[in-house]
Amino acid sequence: MDDKKTLSETEWVQKVEELKKQGEDWAMRKQMLINLNYYVGNQWIGWDRSARTIRELPIDDGQERITHNVIGQRVQVKLAKQTKNRIKYDVTPDTNDQDRIEVAKAGTKFIHSWWDEEEMDLKTRDIHLNNDVKGYCAAKVFF
Repeated sequence: MDDKKTLSETEWVQKVEELKKQGEDWAMRKQMLINLNYYVGNQWIGWDRSARTIRELPIDDGQERITHNVIGQRVQVKLAKQTKNRIKYDVTPDTNDQDRIEVAKAGTKFIHSWWDEEEMDLKTRDIHLNNDVKGYCAAKVFF
């Protein structure tokens, strides 16, 4: 018998509604947009409450804005440290039987090939970059 709990239709609807509310968390979205703008160098910005978006602040006559973006540099240094070492993975045999060892070796070769084919190093870098800049990142990996 399956030990996993199956959700009823009502529970699924409630779960989806909760996830929708989380997606509409404007405080979190606002902070992500601010972080992203600062990262790319747009540091003279303000939050437009009515449109719920970031706007460039108006410039007064004769005003000159100077931007020294140290955030981008710091994020790039952190990203380099996070991606310096490649993720390592192996398929381990479940027994010491020679056939199982050979199957595990083949599985490891397949995963290495798949990793390169799917450009997972770039995807891993993007995950770290999004997390470093926005403070949040989600990834769904499936085979």
